[in-house]
Amino acid sequence: MQGLFVHFPRGTLIEILIKSIIMNKTFLTLLVGIGIGILIAPAKGSETWKKLVDGIDEYKDKLSSEGADLADKGKDLLNKGKSKAQGVVNDLESAPEWTK
Repeated sequence: MQGLFVHFPRGTLIEILIKSIIMNKTFLTLLVGIGIGILIAPAKGSETWKKLVDGIDEYKDKLSSEGADLADKGKDLLNKGKSKAQGVVNDLESAPEWTK
């Protein structure tokens, strides 16, 4: 992976594009699979289109639920961090004067 960027300065458009393409590998794979499925599909176009739309809806729902789960985990971590920070502040405020 590191060899791809040897000839490009950091932060250039080419480097950003290459990283973007690599990071979107799953999405590109999905598009290629859809394209191949449409080309070799034995069903009528309308049936294939319905299956395609249903598949996209499932994928969208899955991403939405995973995003919500990730947001919940982030909020939990933030709350734990705030709680720990508040505990440290409380400990410092209640410490004897000679320790400050």
